Amino acid sequence: RKTVRYYNENLIRELLVNCLAHSSRTISNDITIKVYPGYVSISNPGGLPLGVTKDNILHTKHRRNPNMIEILTAFGLMEGEGSGYDLIYELDAVEAKKQPEIESTFNTVTVYQSAEIIKSTLRY
Repeated sequence: RKTVRYYNENLIRELLVNCLAHSSRTISNDITIKVYPGYVSISNPGGLPLGVTKDNILHTKHRRNPNMIEILTAFGLMEGEGSGYDLIYELDAVEAKKQPEIESTFNTVTVYQSAEIIKSTLRY
C-alpha cells in the first residue's frame, strides 16, 4: 500500500481564490504554495483585514479588494458573499479532515490544510 495525499480540488481552488481576492496590494510579496508530506500551505501578502481573526473568520466579512472580488465573481470563481471559508470548513467536515489552521501576521496570512483524515472513534 502507498499513502496518497488527497486535497479536494474545490477546497484548493477556494483557498487560491481567497488569496487573490484578499491579498494586500500595498505589500510587495507573492502568493506562495508549499506542499509537504502531510499538508499544504498557501500564503498571501498582508495580514487578515481589520476586525477579522482566525477565530471569527466564519462570521465576519471584510472586502479588502472589492474590484478584484467583482472580477473573480464575474468569472464565476467566487460568489462574492463572504462564503469562502464556510465552503472550506464544509468540505473538510464532509471528508473527515482537520479544519485548516490560519496564521496571520502583519505581512502574511498562511493557511495550513492537512491531508490527514481524522481517525474515527466508532467501532463496528
